[in-house]
Amino acid sequence: MFSCNVSVPHILKGNKNIHSVTSSGKYELRIDLKDLSNTKKYAVYKTFEVGDAASKYKLTVGNYSGNAGDSMAIHNGMKFSTIDQDNDLDSGADCARPYGAWWHNHCGTRRFLSKLCWNTLKTYSVKTSVMMLRKLK
Repeated sequence: MFSCNVSVPHILKGNKNIHSVTSSGKYELRIDLKDLSNTKKYAVYKTFEVGDAASKYKLTVGNYSGNAGDSMAIHNGMKFSTIDQDNDLDSGADCARPYGAWWHNHCGTRRFLSKLCWNTLKTYSVKTSVMMLRKLK
């Protein structure tokens, strides 16, 4: 088993706010990562959108490029899960309880923010990360 305990500060908080931004045009997501041995990697998703409350903040992410590997593909199309809103695909399991709120597919797919794991990296764990949105023309 691997440990993924890294606190990541973030500025744009809340799915409502992220939806408001991503629904105003086409956006790409860039994620810069630094692993435990200080190796820098990145992932760019030319498709990134968070749906509205009625869609349960459904995640649309795709068109990956970069050198970090595509660890977001498994979350594409997922609804956001919290401890009081179990939207993952594991019947009888509430992935948000042990792993926190996220667009969980199954409980084995780790969340990204406060327990940062990137399943395509050699060590899985990430020391630092930055997530950035950019409006596409």
